[in-house]
Amino acid sequence: MSVPVIGLQSSLELDEEDIEAIAQRVAKLLQPPPPDVGWVRVEVVCRRFGVSRTWVYAHVNELGGHPTRNRPQGQATVDLNRGGEAILAMARPALSGTGGKPRRTRARTAMPDSMELIGGRSGR
Repeated sequence: MSVPVIGLQSSLELDEEDIEAIAQRVAKLLQPPPPDVGWVRVEVVCRRFGVSRTWVYAHVNELGGHPTRNRPQGQATVDLNRGGEAILAMARPALSGTGGKPRRTRARTAMPDSMELIGGRSGR
């Protein structure tokens, strides 16, 4: 089967192989991009985990990152699997409320009844 292409100055005909090649190329272009896996740029880590570039560079060793060769100095890549695990491990204590030292708070003391408060600048 041959399909004439209308509107061109010269005659052009597409055979089944041409049409199939075009269809395969269009189908490939319409596919979603593959998921980010393996070694990725810092921007991908930021987008995936909602962290800033500054944070990623501050924790690049913990995330399993390393400088990228053949790129401007200061750029790095991170193994997305290892980096993701590290980010989640760092987030667990913050999410559970058990991370770090507990905050010390001053004990509140009751004010004697005979003591009056001074009015603030706002007059409230």
